[in-house]
Amino acid sequence: MAVVAGKAERVELSNGFYASLQTYSTKPRSEGKFESHLSYIDVQVVVSGEEEMDVADVKLLKVSEDLIAKADAYLYHPYDRQSTLRLRAGDIAVFFPVDGHIPCLISGTAGPVRKLVVKVPVPK
Repeated sequence: MAVVAGKAERVELSNGFYASLQTYSTKPRSEGKFESHLSYIDVQVVVSGEEEMDVADVKLLKVSEDLIAKADAYLYHPYDRQSTLRLRAGDIAVFFPVDGHIPCLISGTAGPVRKLVVKVPVPK
């Protein structure tokens, strides 16, 4: 499947799971926003490239936008006491509904990343 930079190709799996293959250039922290999801757990696998991801407990974050109804996402105001993960090709990060996260951040210098994101339905 060919993926154009900046676009994602969604593939429906089974039992409510789906995957998205993404290709993009990493962005400065100043352009990132914390997000979290209620209905899905994110499993993010870096296929190529390198990026940083900031992570914080949603209890510590203040909601700036409620996009749950249309995009299963809350967006949050900036927060400066986060943890930072550096992911390279082959690394995996898993984000649960309690994990506010900012993906796609520059690690060292900006560069291209190809990543597979699998959305796992939260058990009801």
